Amino acid sequence: MAQFLQTGLGYGPLAAGLALAPWGLTTVVVPQWVGRRIGRFGERPFVVAGLGLHAFAMVWLALVAGPATGYAAIVVPMVLSGTGIALCLPAAQSAVLTSVEPRFLGKASGSFSSMRQLGGAFGVALLVVGFSEAGSYASGEEFSRGFTAAVLTGAALAVVGALAGSLIPRKVR
Repeated sequence: MAQFLQTGLGYGPLAAGLALAPWGLTTVVVPQWVGRRIGRFGERPFVVAGLGLHAFAMVWLALVAGPATGYAAIVVPMVLSGTGIALCLPAAQSAVLTSVEPRFLGKASGSFSSMRQLGGAFGVALLVVGFSEAGSYASGEEFSRGFTAAVLTGAALAVVGALAGSLIPRKVR
């Protein structure tokens, strides 16, 4: 997203960072809200809805992204994307940590953190493949084409994650 703002739309680094602020702010507010509701609803609805919302936002971004795109066209899907991820991550962590005996919490936490980092690295690698198959850094238009392919790849990964999240068992609390 930062690269799209800078390379595709011509923002400077500071302007791109400020433009990303609404996306990032969701990670401050939403997880607190989710954390207070997991005990009542379980993890599955938050993982599925969060990744579904993120996928929807990525498709929306793919539809509007272009070298002439204004900030107003991308701010709402950015906030929805951030909200979706912020719904999902605390619920996924809770699903892992509440599924083990207390003596295994450290191992479960470390495994979850490692898998999240590895998943992120592999996910970025797949986004780069999507980008490089469809676009380049040659122009704003070329970059936008690659960006569109990358966010559609991200949407597909989010759908796969939502489907996997639908398998999280409902726990009796």
